Amino acid sequence: KDSVNLDILRSIAVLLVFYDHFCTSFWWRPLGFLPNHHLGRFGVLIFFVHTSLVLMMSMERSHVSNWALISSFYTRRLFRIYPLSIVICLFVFCCNIPPFVTFPAEAYQRPGVGALFASLALVQNLTLSRELLSPLWSLPLEVQMYFMLPIFFVCLRKTQRVYPLVISFAVAAALGAIQIKISSRLNVFSYVPCFLGGLIAYQMGKTTRRGLPGLLWPIAIFACIVLFFVAPGNHVNPYKGWAVCLTLGVLIPRFQDLNVPVLRSAGQLVARYRSEERRVGKECRSR
Repeated sequence: KDSVNLDILRSIAVLLVFYDHFCTSFWWRPLGFLPNHHLGRFGVLIFFVHTSLVLMMSMERSHVSNWALISSFYTRRLFRIYPLSIVICLFVFCCNIPPFVTFPAEAYQRPGVGALFASLALVQNLTLSRELLSPLWSLPLEVQMYFMLPIFFVCLRKTQRVYPLVISFAVAAALGAIQIKISSRLNVFSYVPCFLGGLIAYQMGKTTRRGLPGLLWPIAIFACIVLFFVAPGNHVNPYKGWAVCLTLGVLIPRFQDLNVPVLRSAGQLVARYRSEERRVGKECRSR
């Protein structure tokens, strides 16, 4: 069923990213000791956890399996991401728009055709091509992780055990640490643990008792934000992101749904994904 708690989580992520982009566009100063882009970065990490969890639940609601599940999932993701992304990339390239709002005009050099095709295919993190537009940095990571989600779903569908995902998280963290030391190419390995936070939440949700009151859920999210900024290390250090995403994944299935009408309505207003997912689920079941 619809989850108010996931609406709240998505809404906070949306607002953090929006605040980052809005302040950057108008050259606003950071909020206290929190740089704008670090708040936006944390919002993206929340999206990684939220997206992997919601897509796992979406595949479960579809009640299809094998090739029908895989083809349906990949087709929906392809049409959800690529058409608008292609339009934006072509528009930015043709209009010669700098990738950053604050980019010095005198230092800007137009990206080449290779960078354009890398951005159109959303593989710029694999080719190390220049970004056509800075907010596009996260889309290649999502696309590459989407290839793995159906495989994880098939493996987890008939089991309630969590330890395979815990082992996967440890292996992904080790590979991510190696990738960071070796090269910036294939940086998707640096974010696999973030997506696994959502998978851990999905798997724990099968057996975990929701014993914590829903009123504490927004407080728990903001506590994770504080943890992200006060923990030792640089804010762009992926290790902090892994720890926070794992914490979120463990916490999500432990809270009862929030039952404050104002917050429920606000979360549903900002996080407008529920009706679309519900409609697709009904269509898949009817087929």
